[in-house]
Amino acid sequence: AVTPRKKEREEFRMKQFKKVLAFVLALAMVVTAVPTADAKAAAKAPKLNNTKKILYVGQSYTLKIGNLPANWKKCTYAWSASNKNVTVKKGKYGQAAKVTAVKKGTATVTVKMTYPQTAAQKKAKKKTVKTFKCAVTVKNPTLTVKASATTLAVGKTTKLSVSKAPSNAKVAFSSSDKTV
Repeated sequence: AVTPRKKEREEFRMKQFKKVLAFVLALAMVVTAVPTADAKAAAKAPKLNNTKKILYVGQSYTLKIGNLPANWKKCTYAWSASNKNVTVKKGKYGQAAKVTAVKKGTATVTVKMTYPQTAAQKKAKKKTVKTFKCAVTVKNPTLTVKASATTLAVGKTTKLSVSKAPSNAKVAFSSSDKTV
């Protein structure tokens, strides 16, 4: 027979069990809601500011690695180009480089970022290297000049229109005839 006192103890234990179970479930929900260190690291992983770029012969562009780690000055950076359509000049600390378009064509600019080795990596003879690439297309600049009149009478004017690529190129007009 179940005495009233035994029944009260069983109910008390059941309430305690339910409280503990609720706490464990709540804790499990909190733990799964917290992002892992890998997710945080991936969100802030280093990356190149551009992976595809169009340049015109003579133009330059600075490629930079962003989201650098705290020890970025201790990293080494090896920049290279796949061919001579572009030149690459590494900046002061190496995390950036000036890419200059030399001739029409395509090239791939690559940078290998090597992190300083930890003691365990030195012992295992391993390195952490990140590789970034940017596909560069080099185009020849173009300039098209059109006049509103092909023949011009003395004392008359004509309007010239210019289309150019790159659009920010500077255009200056001159004449070989000082009377024009």
